[in-house]
Amino acid sequence: MTIIKQSNLILNMLEPYLTEVNTITLNILAILYDDIGDIDKALSDYNQAIKLDPNEATAYFNKGILYTNIGDKDKALSDYNQAIKLDPKYVDAYFNRAVLYNDIGDKDKALSDYNQAIKLDPKYVDAYFNRAVLYNDIGDKDKALSDYNQAIKLDPKYVDAYFNRAILYNDIGDKDKALSDYNQAIKLDPKYVDAYFNRAILYDDIGDKDKALSDYNQAIKLDPKYVDAYFNRAILYNDIGDKDKALSDYNQAIQLDPKLVRALINRGEYYNTQYISHIVLSNW
Repeated sequence: MTIIKQSNLILNMLEPYLTEVNTITLNILAILYDDIGDIDKALSDYNQAIKLDPNEATAYFNKGILYTNIGDKDKALSDYNQAIKLDPKYVDAYFNRAVLYNDIGDKDKALSDYNQAIKLDPKYVDAYFNRAVLYNDIGDKDKALSDYNQAIKLDPKYVDAYFNRAILYNDIGDKDKALSDYNQAIKLDPKYVDAYFNRAILYDDIGDKDKALSDYNQAIKLDPKYVDAYFNRAILYNDIGDKDKALSDYNQAIQLDPKLVRALINRGEYYNTQYISHIVLSNW
């Protein structure tokens, strides 16, 4: 059963019994309305909850989420600000505001809010993960690594943390640790297509073309429309001398993305080479 169907069912069951109008019931109804896509009713109930209790931080927080989801970042920011003003220890409000600040490009304020969220809850694993991403974006790889390590320490099954840390290790030249983290990510999630793709690149870089080919195959098996996997596998096939398979993969990449210039150039070079070879052989 989908979330929308579940929420609709719960809403139909609860509405007749929610006779007492208070901030709790209004927040519950608003969340359910939001889940089934009735934004107007959700907003109405959040606003009613705030009208009943202007110090209701949860309603502002939830309304901030709603506004974020519908793309109204200004109103979302205003509501997160109000939630934090009413409850300066509202850790999730700092976290969500940090995500919002990052989305609008204010990385300094995003970092400040992630710091505050972690200060309030030192075991907030997603805050460490997001802060690691932010540190990496601004070029502070040491702090990014430290935060990925902490996220994994708090949650040893945090697959995206292993994946991101693998990318970071590869960026700083530690291919052994990068490989180890890709292996762990795939172990935790055997359908993690991007992990197979990235591990294939790594295997190719260290000269293990058989394993690289195996990982590209798996990535394509998991996502038959993975354009970059076809393109990279074509290059690999070309490197190991299997020109026909290389051509086939270039064709598939171009079919999926007709504007993929890299593939068009490489396929053109292939055709040019074949033409020259034909001329040479015909004049031998």
